[in-house]
Amino acid sequence: IQNFNHLKESKMNREKLLQHLGILIFLTQISYSQVGIGTTTPTAQLEIDASATPTMPPFKIVPSVMPPTGTSSGQIAIIDNSLYIYDATRSKWLSSEVSVFSWGNNGATDNEYLEYATTNASNSGAKIPVNATIVAVTIQTATSSTDNARQFTIRKNNPSVDVVHFTTATFTYNSILVNTDVNAGDFLQVFVNNEFNEVNSPIVTLWLKWRK
Repeated sequence: IQNFNHLKESKMNREKLLQHLGILIFLTQISYSQVGIGTTTPTAQLEIDASATPTMPPFKIVPSVMPPTGTSSGQIAIIDNSLYIYDATRSKWLSSEVSVFSWGNNGATDNEYLEYATTNASNSGAKIPVNATIVAVTIQTATSSTDNARQFTIRKNNPSVDVVHFTTATFTYNSILVNTDVNAGDFLQVFVNNEFNEVNSPIVTLWLKWRK
């Protein structure tokens, strides 16, 4: 009887070991394999084939009312029915979409506001509908400009408040590392700072993402 119990216990241990090995192999396959929904031959780590059910959306995220706690770049959230991606470099949730605003003047320019939508009034400008972050800026002046290095100032509201400065080098400026916040209701202007020489036909373009 003792030997029988020993054999029975050994068999149970082997069965448990096999079960554990099976679970381990299954989890390993999940970790290193593609996952397909509606397809048995996924071509990405996760592929959803919705062609068999065209009347049903293939994916849904219930929107968040408040921004979640972001921890790393690439995290995605639907906040107030808009898609946001966490930017760990800037430590904020930014919209996947980018809005572009441009200002410019024809001809010689110095110590004056650039035109936006045909006006260069200091008490008007591009109105920002929601909180946003300037994430990129480009500036180009005509190479016929007397001055190839000129400071441009982004201003907001009336009376105007300086937001950020950018200085061209060899008639141009380009940066995708800008991290300057503006708020809903602000209106933006671009001012060409006073210098001894003029710049010709400057164009300043700002790229903004909505911020949560």
